[in-house]
Amino acid sequence: MHLIESAGIYGAESVILNLSREMQADGRFVPVVGCIVQKADEHTDLVDVAATYGIEAHRIRISNKLVPFDLLLAAKRLRALRIDAIHCHGYKPGVFAYLIGKLTGIEVVATCHLWFMDSYAPWKMRVMISIEKRLYSRYKAVVAVSDQIQRILLENGVRPERTRVIKNGIVLADYESERHSEAPRDSIRVLNVARLAEQKAQTDLIAAAGVLASRKVNTEILIVGEGELRPALEKQIADQGSGSSVRLLGFRDDVRKLLSDSDIFVLASLDEGMPISLLEAVASRVPVIVTPVGDIPKLISDGESGIVVEPKEPAMLAAAIQRLAMDAQLRRTLAERAWHRLQQTFSSRQMFEGYAEVYEGLLRNRPAGPLAS
Repeated sequence: MHLIESAGIYGAESVILNLSREMQADGRFVPVVGCIVQKADEHTDLVDVAATYGIEAHRIRISNKLVPFDLLLAAKRLRALRIDAIHCHGYKPGVFAYLIGKLTGIEVVATCHLWFMDSYAPWKMRVMISIEKRLYSRYKAVVAVSDQIQRILLENGVRPERTRVIKNGIVLADYESERHSEAPRDSIRVLNVARLAEQKAQTDLIAAAGVLASRKVNTEILIVGEGELRPALEKQIADQGSGSSVRLLGFRDDVRKLLSDSDIFVLASLDEGMPISLLEAVASRVPVIVTPVGDIPKLISDGESGIVVEPKEPAMLAAAIQRLAMDAQLRRTLAERAWHRLQQTFSSRQMFEGYAEVYEGLLRNRPAGPLAS
């Protein structure tokens, strides 16, 4: 069972869906999705999207107010579902999965997608992340999505033989027919897809929009996603007078369409592992502007497969957008080079093969037959 607390279809959720689809195709493992919810009838997008792929999905109630009681019920439910392994994603699932594993004997593996502590993160979140890091030293297997995250795991006591890096991947077949075309329009369309959070640095993209306006560069900046930073971003847009050029679109289920209609993709993050939204943009043949954080430089090289700018540099970001806006041939060249590099390294099939080795190592002594995880 892939266990996650989900607020939409973002990077970790896309990893779960892509990995589950490969599990279905391979047949050695039966994917099950478990979404931690506060109420049994709480709506979660991940459950709905999983159902469209024929992936079994469940809401697992573990209320913040009734954690000990709900953990016992969750453990009982996972036993009833005959789950062989829990694959947790995120700090809260990491703690809960460990405890359920102790109660049930179910094997547990974790994927660390990223640790980034927003400056306004509540104390409860800080405590849970601290506990999560300590518990990982007791896990039999912990996967990092980047070398940087693996280093953090090792620094927090995870034994080297119990951790490995498995790169995020996307289902390349979904994009093989993509042929990004630049529709004629009066402005250059710039797309950002990410949670609205300090880590994703949409504040820098909005500031760059102000610089571009002062230079008379006609751009339309679309920001897709939801998050705790939305009120601050709305205020920044209003204070800057950028309401006509910057739009917050909220959560969207048509990101592929938005990518195909965009001229440039921007991810100005302060920290990352390997963002799925970047992989999707590259697969859609959209030229990208990124920051050199996490494992992003393994895919995007400045001037070769994209444009790389330093974090927290809105003026540099604006200059990069202006450069691509003025050069359609450069946009096409960078997009094609990035696509070819993506195909070599970041497929969901390669990702699955890495996880299959982890699962088989954990479940070596289990009964034969397809395993639910």
